[in-house]
Amino acid sequence: MTDHATPDAPQHLDESALIVVREYDEGEGGARFVFRADAHAHAQIDVWGRGTMESTRALVAALDVYRLKLQAGEVPAAHLLIDLREAKGGPVRAQFVFGKWVLKHRKTLKRAAICGASAFERRITTGVTTIGRVKRFKFFKHLSQGAAWLAEQEQVDAERERKRKAAAAATGAD
Repeated sequence: MTDHATPDAPQHLDESALIVVREYDEGEGGARFVFRADAHAHAQIDVWGRGTMESTRALVAALDVYRLKLQAGEVPAAHLLIDLREAKGGPVRAQFVFGKWVLKHRKTLKRAAICGASAFERRITTGVTTIGRVKRFKFFKHLSQGAAWLAEQEQVDAERERKRKAAAAATGAD
């Protein structure tokens, strides 16, 4: 198992402000993931091993915990960093279960950077997100590239919001 705190693993999350942490481990050679989300709209999923239906259901349950906090107004939609560099694939059915969750709860995720996905995983994700008209997913080879894109998009969003507020203030509306 690779330690994900490597030079290629930028600090995407504020460790002092974590609001959801879920870990799943099937044991030696099985699927393992860690899902973490902070109070600043950052979430990260690190995946190791070969995925199973059970691990996918556990991941969807972890995402639902985050989604419920989002709906309660505790946190805004997340910028999600998914690290699949150590993943060894999984059943297509499991990938569709995850894709179905993404389509159903697309407002929970502002953007997602998927790092280290295989060509097959990229094709499935691209197909699901194209059908669902979800355009906020992007693939990267390296975690640092994905984190940099998310940071850049956050700045674009902040500038867009600043301009929206300025225009509203100029017209006397908010």
